[in-house]
Amino acid sequence: MASNNAKGPLPDFSAPPGWKGRRNVPDGPVLQDSTLDEEIASLAELARLYPLPPGYGYVLTAWGQPVVEHHATGTRFSILAEEDILVFEWKQTTGGDEVYHTVEILRGSSDVSFPDAWPLSGAGDPDAVPAPQPSSADWQSQPSSADWLFQDQQEERKRERRRKNLLDRVRRQLRDGGEWTHRDDRCNYEGLVRAFRDGEEAAAELAEAVSTLLTDENRLVRSGAVATLPYTGELIGEDRLLDVLEEHRGLYHGVNALGSKGANYFKDLYSRVLCSLSDVASPGNRRAVRILRAAAEEGLQAALSGLARIDVDWFCQHAARLVPRENVLGMLHALATPVHRERFVRALAPWPARERDDALSKRGWNFLPVGPEEKARLRAIIRGNSVE
Repeated sequence: MASNNAKGPLPDFSAPPGWKGRRNVPDGPVLQDSTLDEEIASLAELARLYPLPPGYGYVLTAWGQPVVEHHATGTRFSILAEEDILVFEWKQTTGGDEVYHTVEILRGSSDVSFPDAWPLSGAGDPDAVPAPQPSSADWQSQPSSADWLFQDQQEERKRERRRKNLLDRVRRQLRDGGEWTHRDDRCNYEGLVRAFRDGEEAAAELAEAVSTLLTDENRLVRSGAVATLPYTGELIGEDRLLDVLEEHRGLYHGVNALGSKGANYFKDLYSRVLCSLSDVASPGNRRAVRILRAAAEEGLQAALSGLARIDVDWFCQHAARLVPRENVLGMLHALATPVHRERFVRALAPWPARERDDALSKRGWNFLPVGPEEKARLRAIIRGNSVE
């Protein structure tokens, strides 16, 4: 088997500004920034893992890109190694039609077969056109647009592999308790929240994985994903939450949470997602307003704070019918202006004595983020509009 590059080591070079490929290699090739799996650190290692037939070997291009080279002609083929398979191909153009002939090499296998139409045997084909070799001036030139495209494609493949790996890890955590589990955790999702809060993984990538798992068929996984929404909901965004509520209603409406105490405070998983939507919905989002109004009419209180934020006039107009007086303080927190807070309190009049006394005795008044004068005025309105 051919193993290493027959052309000898490439000279050192300095990459031009903005180049994000391979670093200078005075002591030999380093491929962790290339198209290959990150654990493959040299051409010799590559040749050991993916042996080539006689007449072929691995070399580096001027910009550090590992390729397969046919030694006799210098013809080079771009490669990709992932999922324990190395692939390189040749494009044949006949009469304007393009046909790709692909060679696959399994990791550790010495059995390599070429397609019938493959142009170059191991001994070389005298009619083949050698690939142009870089001159000394080429070492300082910019990569071609094709080089950049190939680099971008490989980087996207790497990102996709990382996304899939993280998704599998997050799903395992929510289903079984995985790498982020602490012995004191009572629910699997707690370890994931800790990883998100402490920055053990990139927050946006974790939120993306949670977003995907919001529609997982496994109710335990789905419940755990929902329970993380107080931490991940803002990054997941209102559009995704709206999609979940509209397009996957059957996975949520009337469905109780499993293994997730945080979600059990709500009527069902649908209400938990509504609560998160109420926190992140933007004023003027008509789709959010429509869904929140419908939920409020259905008696789902998780929608009320969102309406108080983004649809305040409708909320105040219908407050007497939709808002239980026991929730007065929660709604006062959600309302943004003194005018709307006063309008809301007046909308709940008249106050029966028992509900008045209960509302005025709540300790939450001490934490209402308004000035003492406004607080006193709101309490006076409740007292003055009470009935015995």
